[in-house]
Amino acid sequence: MKRLLLILGLTVTALGCQHQEMPLPDRVAKGDVLLGGTLRVVEAVEPQSLAPEDLLSAMGQRIGNQVHCGLLRLDPVTLLPVAGIAERFETDSSGLSYVFHLRQGVLFHPDRCFERTNREVTAHDVSFSLHQLCRPESVVYESMLKGHVVGVENYHDAVTDVITGIRVMDDYTVQITLTRPDESFLFLLTQPSAAIISQKAYLDCDMSVVGAGPFIPQKERGEAGELILVRNPDYFALDIFDNNLPYLDTVTVSFIPSKELALERLLQGDLDLVTGVYLDPVRTLMENHVAEFTGTDARFMMQRSDDAATYEIYAVHTSRLIGFRENFLAHRDFSVLQLKH
Repeated sequence: MKRLLLILGLTVTALGCQHQEMPLPDRVAKGDVLLGGTLRVVEAVEPQSLAPEDLLSAMGQRIGNQVHCGLLRLDPVTLLPVAGIAERFETDSSGLSYVFHLRQGVLFHPDRCFERTNREVTAHDVSFSLHQLCRPESVVYESMLKGHVVGVENYHDAVTDVITGIRVMDDYTVQITLTRPDESFLFLLTQPSAAIISQKAYLDCDMSVVGAGPFIPQKERGEAGELILVRNPDYFALDIFDNNLPYLDTVTVSFIPSKELALERLLQGDLDLVTGVYLDPVRTLMENHVAEFTGTDARFMMQRSDDAATYEIYAVHTSRLIGFRENFLAHRDFSVLQLKH
């Protein structure tokens, strides 16, 4: 049996009916990193749901990346699959059978559903979450598991009660059998739609969607209706200095449909990051603020998408944001970002 080991390094990477708010303890940084702070970002439209099976839009996926975690995650620099809730996997010589070994001790977000029970992520939650993607009402069925995993079509069409290609071997091991060898399947498992949610919370708490990602979505909103994501103190990921990720305390997401208005809010000091900016519509605005984008004391920075070959797309952010890297997949992992205080 061929063994493939995924080791998690710097980057390892739901809305419940009533997530519990937890006080953020003081943290002491190890190494040359900055801890704490609130990152203020913007999206054009708020997704109707953060349930993985509903994350079809790019906006929903970007937020979903922050609150959910799957078996695997995308490395924000290499854009290759790295370890997530699964610390390693094995595949057989045929390339059809994958066996995923889960980290032990990974916890779902605090939620009233777990007041008297264990909230550890198990292989049963993995199986349940993947089954959710193949329900008839799932909007991501066509783009996710259809045609990839044995038995998904029969389950989707209610011919069978289970997906025969997904088997729980024990509490921390799950086997997935493919219809044909396909290395792209690993990339599917990095998508927010393939995130792992709690089976208990969904079945016992009115379909509450509770994930295990780096940030916890709050029921309460900000003064202007912003979505508030608070650092998950139980997130399993560590950096190379053994600091627990994420570095940030909070992420707030404002919803502004106009890029021009979002940029104005950025220049006014109300936001830290605006992405997906086409240069031509905002050229005049940028030229009027050229001094704030140049020099050693520049307030703002621009990054062009790495692979925007046919048209120019930029991210604009404050100079106090550390670690942000624009990429052609628009993949965001806020757990590794830092803010100068």
